[in-house]
Amino acid sequence: MDERFSRVRSVLEHDFEKLQNANILLLGVGGVGSVCLDALFRTGIGRITIVDDDVYDITNQNRQLGSEAVGEVKVLHLASLYPNVTPIHTLITPSWVEAFDFSPYDVVIDAIDDMPAKIAIAHKVSEKLLSSSGSAKKNRPHTDSHRLNLENPRRALAKKNAL
Repeated sequence: MDERFSRVRSVLEHDFEKLQNANILLLGVGGVGSVCLDALFRTGIGRITIVDDDVYDITNQNRQLGSEAVGEVKVLHLASLYPNVTPIHTLITPSWVEAFDFSPYDVVIDAIDDMPAKIAIAHKVSEKLLSSSGSAKKNRPHTDSHRLNLENPRRALAKKNAL
């Protein structure tokens, strides 16, 4: 018996075989998606396909697995680190979602930050979708239009104390 997955096997018992035979589609391998990929792989998922069009940037290093490979295509680099992972290097857009065949996949994991594509995914595969709603590229909550219009706490404190 392979000891690598002994803990997962002890929790799932006979269902562990289902996990090993699962076919997962992971959309986006940034901050959420790269960690998700690692967890899926270490849990014993049999087949994982990853989709993203991005390359690693130095600013990714505080939150993305594999990001030491600055300048490399994320999906290609991650596929080199995780055996049996199939990379698709493409931009996920609503039109891509419409044209893509999701039927071979048991579960679709949405870890992208493009709202129109995220909505298209939800409409197309809601019955087998897990979706993450992160805060990527939203580092200015006082100016981002989709956030509550809250005043910057430091600025409010400075005004209160007449600084």
